[in-house]
Amino acid sequence: MGSPNVCSPTWTLYHGAVTHTDEGAFLLESLRRTRDLFLGEVAGVSEAQASFRPSADAWSIADCAEHVAIAERGMYKLIAAAGPRTEESDRRIDERILEMGRNREQKMAAPAGAHPRRRFATLAEAAAFFERCRSETIELVERSRGELRRLAVSHPLAGEIDGYQCALLMMAHPERHALQVREIKSQPGYPA
Repeated sequence: MGSPNVCSPTWTLYHGAVTHTDEGAFLLESLRRTRDLFLGEVAGVSEAQASFRPSADAWSIADCAEHVAIAERGMYKLIAAAGPRTEESDRRIDERILEMGRNREQKMAAPAGAHPRRRFATLAEAAAFFERCRSETIELVERSRGELRRLAVSHPLAGEIDGYQCALLMMAHPERHALQVREIKSQPGYPA
C-alpha cells in the first residue's frame, strides 16, 4: 500500500491527516492498482522460485501468495457480515493504515487463520484465487455506494474499525506483500 499522491488535486493534507475528496474513487483505483502490483510480482515465478525460502523461518513467495489470497477472502467476509456503526469513525486510522502498508521494517504477525498451510497446489492457483477474491471486493465496494463508513468491522489485528478502513487494509495488504516478494527475489540463493 503506497502513500497517496499528495500532489494530486483530489488529496490534501489537513493537520497531518491525509484526506481526499472522493473516497470511493480512490479506494476502487487503489484496489485495482495493488491487485495488479501483486499479480505482476508473482507472474512468471517458477515453482522452484515460488518455494524458495531465504531462511528456514521465512515465508516463500508461494506462502505470501497463499496468505494474501486467504486474507483477502477473510476481510471480504468481515465487511460482508458487518453491522451498522453506532459512533463516528476515527479518520486518523485511515492515515495509519496508509502509513503502515509499505513499512516492511515493522513486522506484523498474521492471524492464525491466514497463515500459509499449502491450501493451493501451485502459485498460479493462489494468484488466481486472489484475483477472483479481489474482483469480488471491487464489486462490493462499487455496490456499497459510499456506505462503508457506516459499517462496524472487528478486525483481528486492527480492532474496531469501519468498513472503509477494512477495505483500505485490503488495498494495502497485497502491496506490502509485493514488497516482500521483491525482497525474496533479491536474496542470495534465489533460483535463476
